[in-house]
Amino acid sequence: AQVILKLRKMGKTFDKYMWHFVDDQPQDLGLTTDVELAPKTPASEKIAKQMRKDGFKFVGPTIIYSFMTAVGMDNARLK
Repeated sequence: AQVILKLRKMGKTFDKYMWHFVDDQPQDLGLTTDVELAPKTPASEKIAKQMRKDGFKFVGPTIIYSFMTAVGMDNARLK
């Protein structure tokens, strides 16, 4: 919560903070049935690393990947 308040003081929202990592565009992972679903992506690793630097706690690449999929930042549907 403290980091969110810090973001707000800087005029940013959590929404904008997260979406800037993917240039405000949902990422299509292009998954097919012959590919095993990974527990993380390079983007989720990058985001988790930056979030820890920014003061967020308990954020790892798997949690961030799950969040990204849940809110539509990543399209992890099979084709």
